[in-house]
Amino acid sequence: MNVKLTGWALLIDIDKKRLRATGRELLSCGMRVSYAPSAGTALSFLKDHRPGIILLHACLEEPCSLVGAIRADRRLDGVPLLLMTDGTEDAGLLEGLFDSGVSDLVRLPPPIPSVLCNRVRILLGAGQGNPATVGAPATPGAVQPAPPAGDAAPAFHQIEGVSFDDAVKNSGGEDVLRTVMQKFYESIDERAGALEGFAAAGDWKNYRIAVHSLKSSARLIGAMELSAGAKELEAAADGMRTDEIVAKTPALLGLYRSYRQRLLPVVGHEEGDDGGKDDDRPLLPEETLASACRDLRECLEISDFDSADYIIASLAEYRVADDRRDFVAGLRKAVSDVNKKEALELLSGI
Repeated sequence: MNVKLTGWALLIDIDKKRLRATGRELLSCGMRVSYAPSAGTALSFLKDHRPGIILLHACLEEPCSLVGAIRADRRLDGVPLLLMTDGTEDAGLLEGLFDSGVSDLVRLPPPIPSVLCNRVRILLGAGQGNPATVGAPATPGAVQPAPPAGDAAPAFHQIEGVSFDDAVKNSGGEDVLRTVMQKFYESIDERAGALEGFAAAGDWKNYRIAVHSLKSSARLIGAMELSAGAKELEAAADGMRTDEIVAKTPALLGLYRSYRQRLLPVVGHEEGDDGGKDDDRPLLPEETLASACRDLRECLEISDFDSADYIIASLAEYRVADDRRDFVAGLRKAVSDVNKKEALELLSGI
């Protein structure tokens, strides 16, 4: 049976091989897939996004705590939680997970390939009413926050080159849209420069990775023309149509860089104005940095730069010690530049 799905799934699993296999199965059914190799990465990612369904494996450390944290986030009301299991878990653990808020269970590997996608299809239909609406910011019982008062309210609706409805749907809700746009805005110069450099050097492998990342991040903020242009050039890179890439990249970069001005009324300040937050943030614990580095390595090895972005973003909550500052800054730049090789080289020293 050829199951076709629409929407966005977040996979949470510490087993890299199984994470890839499950992701491939969902991708083959037509879903958009993001990956989280730990509970910490998942929670950081979910601060800014509302996927249509979350799949998590029972082998995670303290999975009941993760499920409880997800269910406590009202923005995620109505998002189904599908538990993946290898069938060896203690019955008490499974009972605790269902008590915490798991929606259903599927055993991996499934007896036939269509089982996983069929289970996802059933949950999406039950949770959303219509699978085509997966990822929308509201479910029938969920109340979305009112638009912010003052100048911020019309600013979201008046940004040139941004579809507000698409931005709300793709980012997970108006309450997180400002944060998503801020992160997009702050990465424009570095990522545009990296994309330009890959094209000039004829580095088509990294060019494709960079333009794929742009396609996804532009779609997230509702910059649909920019996303479509990046998608077109991603296809050109796949087909090694280098003349087309050379001809069309300057226009794409011009459009991309124009969002520095377009988004400024919404993000509210130029890069570098942190309001003095450095003075108030706690010092980054070594164990937190080590955990983030492990998660980053997992994401980068499968070229999942979307999740890598959010691991890096989670470090912004902390003040970095002097002896780690250059390392963290280099790692942040490598991920922002979509430079997988440089990021992995930095991580190899940890």
